[in-house]
Amino acid sequence: RPQTPSPHSQEASAAGDLCRFSGRSPADPLSVPAFFLHRSAAGGSRCQSLVPGDSERRRSIMILLELFWGFLRVGCFSFGGGYAAIALIREVVLSHGWLSEEMLSYIIAVSESTPGPIMVNLATYVGSTQAGVLGALVATFAVVLPAFCIILALMAVLRCFVSNPWVRTAMTGLKACVTGLILAAGLEMLIANLARDASPDLTAILLTLLLGGIYYGFQPLFKRKLSPIALIALSAVLGAVAYGI
Repeated sequence: RPQTPSPHSQEASAAGDLCRFSGRSPADPLSVPAFFLHRSAAGGSRCQSLVPGDSERRRSIMILLELFWGFLRVGCFSFGGGYAAIALIREVVLSHGWLSEEMLSYIIAVSESTPGPIMVNLATYVGSTQAGVLGALVATFAVVLPAFCIILALMAVLRCFVSNPWVRTAMTGLKACVTGLILAAGLEMLIANLARDASPDLTAILLTLLLGGIYYGFQPLFKRKLSPIALIALSAVLGAVAYGI
């Protein structure tokens, strides 16, 4: 006598057919990207269609949330301007695996040579690499939001506390901290750029010494400081000549 298949076996058979159709293993949690089986409130079972790409949409939302939270932290603690924020941005970017150390150094150079604050430029670029235009907007908004809110709040009370000795000593401590952050970020990037594949890059070392000599020797010779834009353009030309176009 033929046996009537149970609802559970029908569910398993349907799930197996869908898994074979999608080319995935039944144990794979993403084996049925467009459908899933579940039991209704009445105890029956039915097959419900999901929007294709639902898992990708959730992953995109998580990336946007990570971008927002990561650059919000950068915006909250980047005292001292964009250069002080480089250490924080480096920590956030490398911890999430968004960029490599080498790529980050390239983007810092590009962000410095383009108009706008370096911190905003970095946030915009990193966001665009992870989630396109929307990611760039989210990262940029997150990094400028704390400063925008803090400035609005400080404008109301700044005149009352600017002469307070406690405030002055706190600002003096922040200056020392900012100096240390800039120095630490610069040294870490210098070591990473001058040593490639665990061996010294002699070309990069010579270019660094040459550019440093030009920068510090320009003022005594011409009685004025060398423009950072001119130094960046010169370094780009020397890099292209040294490493080959």
